[in-house]
Amino acid sequence: MLHRPTIAALLTIIAGASPTAAFAQTQEFRLDPERSWQPAPPSPDESDADGRLIAEARRALAAGQPAKAEELLDPWLSANERTSNRWLPLALLTRGDARLARGDEWNALYDYEALANKHAGSEEFQLALEREYGIAIRYLGMVPRAEKVGAEEIASFEDPLRRRWLGLRISSAYDEGVELLMRIQERLPGSRLGEQAMITLADFYYRRRDVKLAQDVYDLYLQNYPLGPNREKAQRRKIFCQIARFKGPRYDTVSLLDASVEIRAYQARHPAASEQTGLNEGLVNRIDESRAASLLDAAEWYQRRGQPSGARYTLQRLIGTFPSSVAADRARSIMKERGWAIEAPGGATGPTGPVDVRGPAADKVAPQGPAAPGLSPAGGGGQP
Repeated sequence: MLHRPTIAALLTIIAGASPTAAFAQTQEFRLDPERSWQPAPPSPDESDADGRLIAEARRALAAGQPAKAEELLDPWLSANERTSNRWLPLALLTRGDARLARGDEWNALYDYEALANKHAGSEEFQLALEREYGIAIRYLGMVPRAEKVGAEEIASFEDPLRRRWLGLRISSAYDEGVELLMRIQERLPGSRLGEQAMITLADFYYRRRDVKLAQDVYDLYLQNYPLGPNREKAQRRKIFCQIARFKGPRYDTVSLLDASVEIRAYQARHPAASEQTGLNEGLVNRIDESRAASLLDAAEWYQRRGQPSGARYTLQRLIGTFPSSVAADRARSIMKERGWAIEAPGGATGPTGPVDVRGPAADKVAPQGPAAPGLSPAGGGGQP
């Protein structure tokens, strides 16, 4: 039923979806036992035989008899599934709910998908997507729960729901859960449910330490929902993902440069939160130390390859860009050992030894904030 396209293709569809295309309709809401408002399915008109049949199936479902409800609807849907009967959307939703109540969420998805694909203008359309969202978060293990540890409650997540295979729930349904969340965002862009589906998908990748996809989805969230309720979390976790993608001094440091820019922007927008979460000058300084270490490693590589001009240029660049770093001190020592003059910021060179280009703050200890995920105090890479 669910043909899984590539992640990149689906993300492209999501990125191109316009929030203004969100489905809008007048709908009745009811207060559920947990004191929250939920969309209410329309009540069938019992003035004709079809309406009476569906009403009977719904009463059976409400009475805790989902098998009876499904038994009533199966022959009716077989006879009417290719017609334009006005009761089709409600019948599909009711049978899907009956299957879901019996623990057969996989076959329930067939009904919800048929409703979403063929009856997007119906009142039941959004309800079907709500049901799909509930199944998706169960497949991905994103259903929150509170666990008691001593006297404290700690937030955690339920175990992922597995698909049945040979009668046993042993097959992973991660791919199906991801695709369901993407389809919801594609079908309801700009809506509350679409926003919830996108941030849930980003959080899922973040929990699995798939920082590349997590960063991409958080970035798409910020583009599609710049004023969304989870924008601050998306900004913060996007930075942690950029830092976590840095693998060490011998690898590309572009992600660290992007993280530095994002940290500055986050500080400007959320000054108090930036201090609380460690996204502050201390983290920027540690990122600079890692970038400097990468330049030092590149200079040593040039030296090993017998290319002193490349080594000298890289060391000079290191000293000019990160003058207060530990790697810059090592670069000055190397240049002094080899008799290379260090260019001052204005282009002058020191005739007898290194020129101190670090400035008056060279002897001050850089402030260090709390350790952030993805970057050790020594500048190494890690996971959020």
